[in-house]
Amino acid sequence: MEVNVFTGIIQFINSFRGLSRDCLLGMQKLYPNIPDNTLASILCTRYQKKMMMNHGKVKQRKKDVMKRYKEGLAAGEEPGLIIRMAKFYDVAPALIAKVILEESVEKKNHKDNETGTSRNELKEMLKDTTLIPDPDL
Repeated sequence: MEVNVFTGIIQFINSFRGLSRDCLLGMQKLYPNIPDNTLASILCTRYQKKMMMNHGKVKQRKKDVMKRYKEGLAAGEEPGLIIRMAKFYDVAPALIAKVILEESVEKKNHKDNETGTSRNELKEMLKDTTLIPDPDL
């Protein structure tokens, strides 16, 4: 692969806002002669770096994330709210879900005067959603 093609792919990824699968589809249309596995590999590496950069930004704005989530639920938005929020904040949907879960559990614990939930417990809740105390979450 030529350097200018690789540079173009990197620029496309860096400027893309949205889900990684949508980015991959866009790259496949833009670079049809490059194997899908190659594009996916480049995207995966860049996406990890992008998530590391944006992860802290979302954590800092977790109150805004929760506010937007609650407003969306109250407005009766159709399914896919977390996906739309992930596109807006330019992070993985799992990160948005994690922030929402952390805030909800933390708020419940504070309200009930309980000790905080450990990171491992939160991790298990993300893996097995039946462990989440609030089924409507």
